[in-house]
Amino acid sequence: MDWTCDSCKKSFSSNEARWRCCSKCDFDHCTPCIKKVDYKPKHPHTLAYVSYKCSECGENSVGDRVYCPTCKVTYDACYRCVLRKITAKDATLNGSGSVKSISVNATPFASGATRDAFKVEATMEDGKKQPYVLKAFKPKFFNAGMEMDIVVKIHLKAYELALEFNKEMQLNHPIIFKRPILHTMSTTVEKDGKPVFVKGEKVALEPFIHGEYEKFSSNSGFILDGYTAPGVFTHFTWHKTQELIVCDLQGVRQIKGNEHDAYYFTDPAINSLKQNWGPTDRRRQSDGPTRDGYGAVTTVCSFVGWNDVR
Repeated sequence: MDWTCDSCKKSFSSNEARWRCCSKCDFDHCTPCIKKVDYKPKHPHTLAYVSYKCSECGENSVGDRVYCPTCKVTYDACYRCVLRKITAKDATLNGSGSVKSISVNATPFASGATRDAFKVEATMEDGKKQPYVLKAFKPKFFNAGMEMDIVVKIHLKAYELALEFNKEMQLNHPIIFKRPILHTMSTTVEKDGKPVFVKGEKVALEPFIHGEYEKFSSNSGFILDGYTAPGVFTHFTWHKTQELIVCDLQGVRQIKGNEHDAYYFTDPAINSLKQNWGPTDRRRQSDGPTRDGYGAVTTVCSFVGWNDVR
């Protein structure tokens, strides 16, 4: 059953999150209204964020969820269950089947702040071999208990927002995020007598991006001059969510004059108001997520009417 926000009077689907009176009054608020500065609901009771029951695992959850907007029955899935489903599906866009096995080069070819990247030859279910990249936490972070689930969750959120961005903006060069899959190492891999990966360790696998690699933005304010779409996308994610920005955009801009021309991104970061998107979420308490160099986003977004960066 749809519901109406008692503040802005907008209608929402029953699958969309809301704040509801804890005393079970027929009083609901949407998140944007709740988050208005100095806003206080005109209601005598406390409002609580409505929880939901995951249709996959059956557990009660609060916050982000994946839901079907067209089903007549309510279907909600927590991100952990969605990630499990992604594990069983192919992360490529060419429909060549899921990854059956991998052969890893134990020497990393690239390294970031928290993870190393390794070249992989993946054997697909149809027998074809494809170049993939395996990403694993560096020993310091792995031993500290960091889980790869949050990395895949960030990719999934960026992927979802990019689909909306491409649909609304209709740019000649859409933004595409390579979706990783969670993979559990079946054996321990060593190099020079030291383990590089251990049996049971969760890593991320994603298709290798061919082309000239560029860093288009960082998660601390840097934006590469001369490229409009990445900055507009980052601004779009804030306007769409009002609670986070997708940044640290890196990958390849493919220009071949055909239908495959696009920005292909990997390893995004999310900066958020709640600072709950992993170790690269660098939201600063003093001035929100769109800070430092993101003031420059106003310039590249002015043509779409987005001038209220804060």
